[in-house]
Amino acid sequence: MPGNAVMCAEAERPDHRKSPLTATERVWPTAASVRNAVMRIEALLRNHGIGAAEAGLAALALAEVLNNVTEHAYANAPASWIRIDLALDGPSLDLTIADRGSAMPGLVLPAGSPADLDVAREDLPEGGFGWFLIRQLASDIRYVRDGGTNRLTLAFDLPALGRLDGPV
Repeated sequence: MPGNAVMCAEAERPDHRKSPLTATERVWPTAASVRNAVMRIEALLRNHGIGAAEAGLAALALAEVLNNVTEHAYANAPASWIRIDLALDGPSLDLTIADRGSAMPGLVLPAGSPADLDVAREDLPEGGFGWFLIRQLASDIRYVRDGGTNRLTLAFDLPALGRLDGPV
């Protein structure tokens, strides 16, 4: 695995919640690197004045995306860095994830339909909850494939995330 990832943050001022923040993170597609990157980004958001609930839910969606990239986009493609660009401006957070793995099937995002949980325990699905969760947390999702690069942007309305009540 290449050297450690570096995060660069700009515009750190005392009144964190009102100042814009941009940051870039490079992540190698392994479970440990993904976990560490998600923790660093969540901490950066918290240190910039974002509440624990909002930062945690945005980090949860990011973790789902990065796990999908690691497990699926790089399943049959040579591993390479994943880039995460973060842009925080007031109540809006955008996370853009770029990778050089395989494209989304049909160049279309998964529907993210909820799984049927009204089945016998042995028939419950083992996975398939990720895109449903991502779609519930993000206020907007955009995907493009350009020149061999996947770009997925998740937009979050932070006040709406903070108002989530109970299970997503």
